[in-house]
Amino acid sequence: MKYAKLSGGLPHFAPNPIRVGADWVGNPPEMVFLLQGYKPVSFTERPEAPSGYEYAVVWSETESAIVQGWELREASELPDNEALSILLGGEGE
Repeated sequence: MKYAKLSGGLPHFAPNPIRVGADWVGNPPEMVFLLQGYKPVSFTERPEAPSGYEYAVVWSETESAIVQGWELREASELPDNEALSILLGGEGE
């Protein structure tokens, strides 16, 4: 099980080991994460998108969990490898 806090619409996953007071606890039980304000993360499978569309991941928070969801949107014009190249400072292909 993964634990996280939701901030800025994104999950920030709990460290492992985690600092508790002056000590570090490796592979802590669930209660340690909960007491530190982390919630269990619920992952879901990405649905199949219709032609010309894609699903983008969205995160929400309930009283007891961080939940992964999916938002349907028009597909990007750039192929994934070209978009990644641009984001990493390249100029695309």
